[in-house]
Amino acid sequence: MCVAGDGDFLMKRAGVRHAAQYDLAVITVIADNGLYGTIRMHQEREYPGRVSATILKNPDFVAYARAFAASAWWWRRRRIFPRRSRRRRLGQAGRDRAADRSEAITPGMTLAKIGAAARAKQKRC
Repeated sequence: MCVAGDGDFLMKRAGVRHAAQYDLAVITVIADNGLYGTIRMHQEREYPGRVSATILKNPDFVAYARAFAASAWWWRRRRIFPRRSRRRRLGQAGRDRAADRSEAITPGMTLAKIGAAARAKQKRC
């Protein structure tokens, strides 16, 4: 099982080909927020408001998985693994794409909060 952000998945997408080549039943959940989240978090903390090369134009992840004959789903709600029992019965690999366009970068922090804290720190210095 793999849970990854879209940027992380794009850096390691050869894993889909590998899983398909060896008929591995791998489940991957991609949190698609359209950016390299960790890199953006560091940019916002160190250089607030100066975004550079972290916004992504993502491919269709479902079509990408299906190109390798893997089962794939896309859903909007935050529910965990639709059709999980069906995939297990069939022994299929799965690729799920969750839509999450929020600024939440960690469970308790947003990019806006990180940027605001960095700007406040710059004013004090």
